[in-house]
Amino acid sequence: MCVARLSEKEKRVSYMLYVWKGIESDKRFDDWRFDIVGDGPSYDDYKNLALSLGLKRVFFHGYQDPTPYYIKSKVSLMTSVVEGLPMTIVESQYYGVVPVVMNTFSSVFDIINNGVNGIIVPKSKKKFLIALKNILTNDERRENMAKAAMKSSMRFNVENIVDMWEKLIDNIRMS
Repeated sequence: MCVARLSEKEKRVSYMLYVWKGIESDKRFDDWRFDIVGDGPSYDDYKNLALSLGLKRVFFHGYQDPTPYYIKSKVSLMTSVVEGLPMTIVESQYYGVVPVVMNTFSSVFDIINNGVNGIIVPKSKKKFLIALKNILTNDERRENMAKAAMKSSMRFNVENIVDMWEKLIDNIRMS
């Protein structure tokens, strides 16, 4: 799955579609589907690209609450050029969805411990496809990563963040 503002300049969902072509061409993945939740200026371009690539198991859902998609998904994909703190990675982890993310922005290392609570892939469609196939075919590894992802997402829990802010403010007051 992918949850994103559909803008090629920043998000490069086209990369995911090209990678997904490699998934659809491999019979081992006939039961897998790719849900894209979001809208933006490249929405129609992405639908046309999926059509021109002959993709049969890519579904565009437009802008809506992504929660039902997180709940039923196993893996989330991100190929953004730049990000601040991408909440879709944290949300994926919260729901036990393993993020597979292209190494194109530095904050990815603040969220993902590579191979533990997600996968960080070098900037390469071929390497992204290999990483995606590996995680899709290894149920035990994927389930372990999903559990670790859920656990690590708790550090972004509102209560934890508020506690950290309160401690910081107390430390400043005492200085």
